[in-house]
Amino acid sequence: MERKIDRFDKYMEHKKLNDNKVTRDARLAVGTLGKSRKEGKDLSNKTVEKILKSYPDINEKWLLYGEEPMLKYYANDVDSIEEPLERYGKCKDCVAKEKEIGKLNNRISFLNESIQECKKEASEKDREIGKLISILEQNGINYRAE
Repeated sequence: MERKIDRFDKYMEHKKLNDNKVTRDARLAVGTLGKSRKEGKDLSNKTVEKILKSYPDINEKWLLYGEEPMLKYYANDVDSIEEPLERYGKCKDCVAKEKEIGKLNNRISFLNESIQECKKEASEKDREIGKLISILEQNGINYRAE
């Protein structure tokens, strides 16, 4: 199965980008892309969000799920979209609005995934804090969260 990093590598090749430029443009930690390419790894949602902000022409649905074309259509490109108009008889504004709704739905899904990741991280931090409090108490240090 193709991973997000594999698709992003295709985008980088298409745009003639290298890891160094992407790391700077998207303000990623050095080595993030290389680590993501390792077996069993992939781009995190936070990294994807930074990439999408830095490269707005990437189709989010393509990067996340491999669906739709690699590059976004922009509002001024709607004039060149004939197939949906011919097949469904929709007006150009309707086609553009449907695409925007699709993008917003994808964004909602992406943000919901990010929220779940944050909740998981917060839960892990709570467990770590609990362990630290136990260690403090075992060593006779009174701890009071105020």
